[in-house]
Amino acid sequence: MSTWATQNRSVREPRTPDSLRQENVRPLRRGPNVSIDEWMKGLLLDKDDELPPSARGKLDRVQRAEERKRRERADALRKAKELRLSRRRPVKPLVQPLNTEWEGLVYDAEHTNSQYQVITTAMEGTELRLKDFRTLLGRHAWLNDEIINSYIEWIVQAANEDAAATDQALGEPASTVPKFIAHNSFFYENLKKKGPQSTERLMKRKKVPGKELLKVDSVFVPICSGAHWTIGVVRPVAKTIEYFDSMGGRPSMFFSQMRAWLEYQLGSSYKVDEWTEPRTACAHQSNGYDCGVFVCTNAFCVAMGLDTSCYEERDMIQQRRNIAAVLLNRGFRGDFAWELGGSLP
Repeated sequence: MSTWATQNRSVREPRTPDSLRQENVRPLRRGPNVSIDEWMKGLLLDKDDELPPSARGKLDRVQRAEERKRRERADALRKAKELRLSRRRPVKPLVQPLNTEWEGLVYDAEHTNSQYQVITTAMEGTELRLKDFRTLLGRHAWLNDEIINSYIEWIVQAANEDAAATDQALGEPASTVPKFIAHNSFFYENLKKKGPQSTERLMKRKKVPGKELLKVDSVFVPICSGAHWTIGVVRPVAKTIEYFDSMGGRPSMFFSQMRAWLEYQLGSSYKVDEWTEPRTACAHQSNGYDCGVFVCTNAFCVAMGLDTSCYEERDMIQQRRNIAAVLLNRGFRGDFAWELGGSLP
């Protein structure tokens, strides 16, 4: 290289762009101790802080907007979860009279000729006949297993559909674990007689085996002890075990059975001290025949996030007919849509 070229090298080398900070500039020429790969890599702009100020500002704004959306979605999901786990007062009386059309349909079902005639079917296909409806619509009758199990099944279906719709609206992926599950009235007796290991296959069918149970909001456990109906509710996401007895019975046996069941299902994930047993107030019964109606109503309140003492015993005459209407309607849709609070507007 000529002496003139050597002396004027600094003039010929490209200037560093004004948009880059001088301390971040990589040398354009390779030093004697730098490999060709390291030198080439050093020429690349691969860090956000080496972008021009205008581009860096735009990136920061995009990142802040994305972070704000993530926080808003997380907050909305938290509020939706709290709403399901809350116990608020309804904005109008819980038990409303049926309109003329539905009152007529209930009347027709009540006055069907044959007690074995099929009036409707439950969610899983169980046939409900006049003999079953008479346990519901008879003024001083005790509800039977078929009526209670069927009604709670419809509650669980509606609550799960509502929870799934909320998650979808908030951009959450669909969950394979249901938020609500219901055991039938034979579950608790089977648990007492055969132990928690007898429920393993059942939990797999319900898609909540083992530790998956911790993702569930509420597990309904209807109980028939002699001639009296009560209902227990296990809430894995809140780690609570509740017992609703309209006659104020002692729940110590239920708590013991549920804790043994939880320990078996969850294994090492079950921490005794993390689970509590709140004594939740519920509406009181003074007669000897409405307990099944209280069970159905309490299950509805829990799933809807309502105070379980927001109704009274005097509402049970009308509530029997409302339960019948939901069964005839095959669930909480149409006039009884879940978003309407499960009752006619």
